[in-house]
Amino acid sequence: MGQTEVRRQQIELYTRMLGCVVILITGGILKNEGIAFVAVAYECMMVFWTLAGNRASEALRKMLKARAGKGQYRNMEIIGKNILFSQFIVALLESLLFAGLSKIIAEKLVHIPYIFSILLML
Repeated sequence: MGQTEVRRQQIELYTRMLGCVVILITGGILKNEGIAFVAVAYECMMVFWTLAGNRASEALRKMLKARAGKGQYRNMEIIGKNILFSQFIVALLESLLFAGLSKIIAEKLVHIPYIFSILLML
């Protein structure tokens, strides 16, 4: 396992730990219903990102590894910048779409209108 993979796993672990802290804090403030509302909202967000997410970073890693093997370092830099910019645009559009759909998700999909504001925060 390379350094990049280890770093990715560390970031993923920190993100999950942060999510647990948010659930615990919100649960302390809102009591039992708060934990349930945040947990449902978090799961809705994770399902959305799983469906909408792409594997661009994995594809980028493979492309850059192939270019490095051929010694095309200038080409690697151009590809890296373009892919990162396109990932930023896609993530921004996905966030806006999720924010737009959060009311529908809260009221129609899970039938818990209270999680609307939590979905917007996520």
